[in-house]
This record gives sequence, structure tokens and C-alpha cells, in this order.
Amino acid sequence: MNSQNVTPNSSSRRRQGRRGQSVVEFAMVLPLLLLMLLGMIDTGFMMSAKSGATYAARQGARYLEAFGATPNYNPDPQALQSIAQGLIASKLNPANLQSVIIFKADTQAEAAAGDNPNEDLVYNFPSGFDFTSSSSYASLVPTVTVPSSTTPYTYTLRSAGDQVGITLRYKYTGFTPLFSNGYTFSEVIDTQVDPASLALALPSPPPTNTPIPPTPLPTLTPNATYTPFPTYTARPTYTPTSTPTPTATNTPTNTPTATPTNLPTSTPTSTQTPVSTNTPAATATLDPSYIQGSVSTSPPSSVDLTNDTGLDDWEQWGKLATVSGERKNSCTVCIGSMTVMSPTASGQYFGQSLYNYASTFSWGSDGTPDSNVSTNQDLTIFKQSGGTTSAGDGFEFTVPATTTTRTLVIYVGIKQQGTAVLTASLNDGIAAPYTDTSISLNNNSVLDGVYTIQYRSPTPGETLTVTWTVQSDAGSPAHLRIAGATLSG
Repeated sequence: MNSQNVTPNSSSRRRQGRRGQSVVEFAMVLPLLLLMLLGMIDTGFMMSAKSGATYAARQGARYLEAFGATPNYNPDPQALQSIAQGLIASKLNPANLQSVIIFKADTQAEAAAGDNPNEDLVYNFPSGFDFTSSSSYASLVPTVTVPSSTTPYTYTLRSAGDQVGITLRYKYTGFTPLFSNGYTFSEVIDTQVDPASLALALPSPPPTNTPIPPTPLPTLTPNATYTPFPTYTARPTYTPTSTPTPTATNTPTNTPTATPTNLPTSTPTSTQTPVSTNTPAATATLDPSYIQGSVSTSPPSSVDLTNDTGLDDWEQWGKLATVSGERKNSCTVCIGSMTVMSPTASGQYFGQSLYNYASTFSWGSDGTPDSNVSTNQDLTIFKQSGGTTSAGDGFEFTVPATTTTRTLVIYVGIKQQGTAVLTASLNDGIAAPYTDTSISLNNNSVLDGVYTIQYRSPTPGETLTVTWTVQSDAGSPAHLRIAGATLSG
């Protein structure tokens, strides 16, 4: 009896003990299982990031392949922007982009390794870099860690057929201890600059709006209108008259009364000639975003042309009193030659100004034909002997334009009474020209000013034309002045 009461209780306690042991064991194993599961998920995200980085590097390589041999055009900023857009398309944060290296891959092994330190251009992205702005990429300056005896592989040294490589370094930060401190990996892509691809990749010119001549409407000719058919009267009626007399007299009287009427009336045909209307051709709207400018009537007291950072070229007119001027002795992107515009040259004075310019220009050993000079002279053009300066008299020069934004600074002025106009234009049918008439005088004084023009072109290889001319002359006459210009970007 006692034995039967004890056995069930003991079995129940053993089953409860086993269940408690399983819970403890599961609690001990669960964190490890979760860590393994999350680690596999995190690794999958990391592999996806590597795939997206590879795609982004290929986007940059494709741009270098298409535009790497374009004359006078630096494709690196647009290639960097293509890489950032590839990262965004792959759902990756471009802010995690550590650096991009562009190098010349001389051999297949070098292309695979992505390491040619003697020719590397290393683009680093500072904190807060705006990956959505084209001008941000244009302002990046590559770090060149090469020996002084070697030349960096810049865009000026690239040509069709070159093997160009891109190394992209991207940092992935995961949510597990595997990648919690970040994991930086590199993706290497190389390509060959292809002139055939260049021809296909260049943007096409805008379509020409050709008016379609109007199609005249057909001439409408109404049908002729006729009166009703001819109307005839009744047939003739014969009326015999018989008078009985002793002598039979037969005197019939014939009275024909037939009156035929046949008078058809026809209305002449009328012709309606419609008037054709010519619809004028649609006028294309020019884009003002390609050329933008500003003007200041307070020039700086001094301009150091040698030590002003970022200048690709500069020119100073006035010291030599000729349009050739003093300029930087070497340049890759250069300011073009100046010409004097004089529709009516009678009694004209052209040469060194008699009045000092507001800014003093100085340069060191990088100037030609003279070096180590300081001057505040400028060129001027006006009419002597009481004549007036004609509209259109002035100066003109050109600078190269491409799809990268560049900055042109022009130092100008006017003396006596009159209004001057500065115009900068591309003449490609797409970009709207920049025009300004802020520098104007109505008294016998001097007004100098500085124009800052930021410009780019829809397609590479275009030319920006700048004119500084007289718009109107109050009869003093107006002295139109120009002192110098700098070009950067």
C-alpha cells in the first residue's frame, strides 16, 4: 500500500527535473545560436556591400573609358560622381567611401593588384563632403604620394589605348561584433581608354527646330444653281364657228394660241479661296545655369598673381601697353589672345592708361616676358579731339570651356561719362549669355570693378567669348579700361 503511493510522486518529480534541465540547456545555447544567425545575416550584408562597391567602381571606369582621351577635359570629377551615384543606386551610403585611386595599369598584374604608387592619384573625401553637388567633385585635389622624379598620371598624360585602373576603398560597419568596428575593403577595376567609345559617348547637339510649311486647304467649289425646267403653255385650241344660212357657209376660224416659253437661268460658279496662315517656328529657351556672374565695384588693393592658389592661368594688360600683355609662363588651361574692337577708329587713342588702376598687380618668377613685377597700369581705349567713343569699341578675348565649372575673374573700369557692357557667351544654342551694365558713370570720375564669371559648357571642347565694350557715350568721351584676368578650375 505505501509502495503504490510513493512511486507516482517520484516519477513526477523526475519528469519535472528533466524539463527544468532542458530549459537551462536551451537558455545556455540560445545566445550562441542567435549570434551565429545574426553573424550570417551581417556577413550577407557585407557581401552585398562589396557587390555594390564593385558596381560603383565599374561606373567610374566606364566614364574614364568613354572620356579619358577627350582633349583639354578632365574626366576625373565626373568619374567620381558616377561612383557615388553607383553606391546610391546600390543602397549604400556614399559617406562611407574612404578614397578612390586612379592609376595607370601598365601590366595585367598591376591592374589586378591596383597598386602603382609612382603614378597614383588618390582622391580623399573630407568629412561633410556633399556627394550630390557637381561642384564639390570639381574642387577635389588629389593627393600624390610619389617620388619627385616621377610624374603623376593626370588627365593630361592619358591617351587612347591606355589601361586605366580604379581602386575604390569602402568601409562597411555591421551590427554584430564581427564588423562592429567597421570593415574596409577595396575593389579594383581596370579599363582601356577607347576612342570609339568616346565618339559614341559624347552628347549629341540639340535638335534643330525646322518649321513645317502649312498645307493649304482644298478649294471649295459649290455646285451650279439652276432654275426649274422650262414651262410650256397648253397646246393650241381650234374653235370652229358654224352659221346655218340658206346657203351653206362653212367658215371655220382657226385661232392658234400656243405660247412656248423656254428661258433657263443658270448661276455662274463661285470659287472660295482660303487664306493660308504660316505658324512661326518655336523659339528655343536658353539655359542660364551654364554662365553665371557677379560684379563688385570695390576691387582689392593688391592682387598677387603668383601666390594666389588654384590659378591655371593669368594675364595682366597695361605694363607693356599691348594686347599681348604679361602672363603666366606655362599653363594647361590658358586665357586666349586679346583683340581690340573698334568699329570707328578715327581719332582713337589706344594704349597705356593715364590713370592708375585701383588694384596693384604683382607676380614673381612665373611671369613672362617680365618677372618679379609690381604695377597698377591698365589698357584704355577712347576718342581724342572731342570725339565720342562708339558703341562696340572695346576688348575681346576667349577662354576654353568644358563640362567642369571654371572661374574667370576680370579686372575692368571706366573713366569720364558713359556705360560699359560685359558679355560672356558660348554661342552653342543651349547656354544663355551673361550680360551686365552695372559699371556706368554720369560724371567725370573713375569707376573700377571686378567681374567673377563661373561657367561650364554642355559639351567638352567649347569656347567662352568675353567682350568688354562701350554701350553708350555721354560725349566726354568714355575711357574704357581693362587691367587683368585670372582663370581657375
